[in-house]
Amino acid sequence: MQKLIYIMDPHCGWCFGNSKNFSALYEAFSHAKYREKVSIEIIAGGMWLGESAPQGGEGLAQFIQTHGPRMEATTQTKLGDAFHQLTANSSYTFSSLEPSAALVLVNELAPEKAVQFCSLMLESIFIHGARPDQLESYQTVLAQLAIDTEQFALEWLQAENIAKTQAQFAVAKKLANGYPTLLLQQPNSTTGEQRYSAIASGYFNLPQVTDKIAKMLN
Repeated sequence: MQKLIYIMDPHCGWCFGNSKNFSALYEAFSHAKYREKVSIEIIAGGMWLGESAPQGGEGLAQFIQTHGPRMEATTQTKLGDAFHQLTANSSYTFSSLEPSAALVLVNELAPEKAVQFCSLMLESIFIHGARPDQLESYQTVLAQLAIDTEQFALEWLQAENIAKTQAQFAVAKKLANGYPTLLLQQPNSTTGEQRYSAIASGYFNLPQVTDKIAKMLN
């Protein structure tokens, strides 16, 4: 079985801008025509962790105001006013750990809904200014997707789920130099070892990438 691997980070603006492309790609290659050829996996990148996670405040707000318009123009997505307010909030730390742990957990609780959850989570952050370090920021999305909110609350920041999340960060570090990155994992027919082909890095052209993957699979 081949695997499409999408490496992203919940605090990556270009991942937000590329979200609709990846959702469309998931729909295309989840079709029965490809179901026995390829699976699709999201891996959280761990872009901002620990001391490298930036605080909100004037500096970050100015950075986003300077660089955000290029992303918006390229991807035809719009950062919400509430997100700009969050970037100016000096009490908030933009840590990738908590939202990545949410994605890892949803991938276990409801793997068929992980792509939808990822897209809605990015919208909640980049449009509605949700704080992904707070449980209530996920409740609407979980309810919308009929994912068990009580089980999510029990497991989200527990040691076992954090360990699984950190393991994903280690994999992402080996496979990607930036976010988002799309790879195709294929087993070597002779040795059985996995090899990785780079499909796209950064915001991608959906028709071109879809055609490229289809040709590689066929």
